[in-house]
Amino acid sequence: MLSAEAAKDDGGIEEQKRVALEYIRDAWQDALAHGVDPDILVNAALFQAFTDLVECYGETPVADFAAKLPTKIQRGDFTIRRKVQ
Repeated sequence: MLSAEAAKDDGGIEEQKRVALEYIRDAWQDALAHGVDPDILVNAALFQAFTDLVECYGETPVADFAAKLPTKIQRGDFTIRRKVQ
């Protein structure tokens, strides 16, 4: 069971994740509004994310993480709007 302090820290982390995603979404919309092609934006965002991950964690852990991406994608971990069949 989490202590009250640990639970508070988890809430703080979740709030930071929410705020970070909000900043990314705002920047994304700004770039699109300025005419940046969505495919170019995606590639630039992935490049930046992976270079930051490699800098923080090293190449091998990031490669291990990246190797798990196909499974995560296929099971819908990154799907926001799911098709209703």
